[in-house]
Amino acid sequence: MANCVLCGKELGRFELVKIEFHGTQQVLCDHCHTRFVRAAGLERLKLEQKLMDSLDPAQRALAQTEIDTGRHCPSCGALLELKFENMLLETNGHCLGLADLYLCPQCGRMEWYAPGVRRAPFWCERCGKGSFTPDCPHCREACISMEEHLKAITAKAEAQAAETEKAPPPTSGSEEDVSGFHLPRQKWEKPPWEN
Repeated sequence: MANCVLCGKELGRFELVKIEFHGTQQVLCDHCHTRFVRAAGLERLKLEQKLMDSLDPAQRALAQTEIDTGRHCPSCGALLELKFENMLLETNGHCLGLADLYLCPQCGRMEWYAPGVRRAPFWCERCGKGSFTPDCPHCREACISMEEHLKAITAKAEAQAAETEKAPPPTSGSEEDVSGFHLPRQKWEKPPWEN
């Protein structure tokens, strides 16, 4: 059994609605889901704040990295939310380029910006998973940057390649070697009548 994050109502298996909230999964009842989807302006901000307060610290950090775009609405000053990245813009069959679409949660204003540099991802060596937070949201261990992880993989592959070059090639076909695949009735020594 799960409880609605907004109203606290106990939900059965077929009553709950799962939503994606800034990289996290949240459970709502049908009534709260409808209210959340239709909300705008200050009511939407209050509902999002209530969802944010219900998250554990690791999920809150993950959601905060998704929310913190660093861009503010020119109309009301609220923090813009990144809705779509690297959208291909074209008009009358002519490509105009790529752009990111931002939306203001308070006044609903849409803004187009040149594609930005994505946040640097991190890699948890314990879980073997990536995230956008320096602390793993799954096991809460400190993560290394994805760049360091990829460099370590490349260095390991190069070391293995160098090691295989140094090793002498295996000899095959020698009569002393008795292991491996052999055809039936393979003779290692000639019988006396073949001498």
